Amino acid sequence: MSAIRRPGKINENTTLIDIGMYGVAGITAVYLIEGAKRCLIDGGTRTEAPRLVKTLKELDAFPPDIIIVTHAHYDHAQGIPILRKEAARQQRSIEVLASHEAIPLLEDPSFNAAFDAGPYEKISDVTPVKEGDTVDLGGIALSI
Repeated sequence: MSAIRRPGKINENTTLIDIGMYGVAGITAVYLIEGAKRCLIDGGTRTEAPRLVKTLKELDAFPPDIIIVTHAHYDHAQGIPILRKEAARQQRSIEVLASHEAIPLLEDPSFNAAFDAGPYEKISDVTPVKEGDTVDLGGIALSI
């Protein structure tokens, strides 16, 4: 399987969004999957979250209903607090899903200090998922 690196529609339900980490295209991306519910795969970085919010609004996809965190590194998760705060301004919430193993790291992100890209914000209220679980987006079932 080859990686898809160009931002934009991948198929009728999936869009790759390049978050432009550190202002450089092609380093980090998130995926937007749209059924009756909208789901982001990963939440990006704290510094790029405002641009991600803007892009999602341009796609008429903000706020997403769900964010699935692939792992707890800052470039995959630290945008989540900003996305949640912006959603709360609209009286909406975003459910965050992650593995049992990732949840303690999301709650205590201090391990990210090795990357020297802080500050790091605690991410709590995360729903645990395990391999084999299915997330129903209303017409689209994502297998974890």
